[in-house]
Amino acid sequence: MSKSFLKLLISQLFANLADIFLRVSLIANIYVITKSVIATSMVPILIGLSAFVASLLVPLVTKKLALNSVLSFTQCGKTFLLAILLVMLIKAQFVPALGMYIFVVAISILDGFASPVSYAMIPRYATNLGKANAALSMSGEGVQLIGWGLGGLLYTSLGLFPTLLIVLLLYLLSTFVMLFLPQAKIEQLEAETNIDTLVKGWKLVAKNPKLKLFVQANLLEDFSNTIWVS
Repeated sequence: MSKSFLKLLISQLFANLADIFLRVSLIANIYVITKSVIATSMVPILIGLSAFVASLLVPLVTKKLALNSVLSFTQCGKTFLLAILLVMLIKAQFVPALGMYIFVVAISILDGFASPVSYAMIPRYATNLGKANAALSMSGEGVQLIGWGLGGLLYTSLGLFPTLLIVLLLYLLSTFVMLFLPQAKIEQLEAETNIDTLVKGWKLVAKNPKLKLFVQANLLEDFSNTIWVS
């Protein structure tokens, strides 16, 4: 594996682990605040919907910015938002459920841009696509396996604020590694309009039965995961 791909893998490992810790702590904290299962289940639903909407707009963003720049900007944005949340907790000692929802949506939108971009960068950094995809997939699944249980343990043992500090540290580490990623641009057609950019991928999926089946399976998996967590 190339050094560039290893940097991408490490940065995503830190970012994904931090994302899970953040989700677990916010879900638990919403329940502590509201004592409502419905209010608590809104957190993963908002995460899923926000990330889905953001992912639809990724082609427009990558039309203007290099892939690694999008990844760096989104990670810096998530880090900045989390730092604001920590400052609010220091000042007020309490953030209402509505405020938590706003941070959930904002961070999830940025994460919705980051996830597809990280996969789009694999062919530009990796020398062996099969091994690279497997490595990134195994890393993501391993983080999912460990992160939910460890995140719950951190929240129950340390509380919200210390857990968010750990998340902030992981975000900072991920952002630092991303700064060393080389430029990875997408070839763009000058005459292509924004509408063409948005629908080009969907037209390709509609024409290719294998891609259509793959996208349908992934959409079902994403929605079922959201419902399961809720």
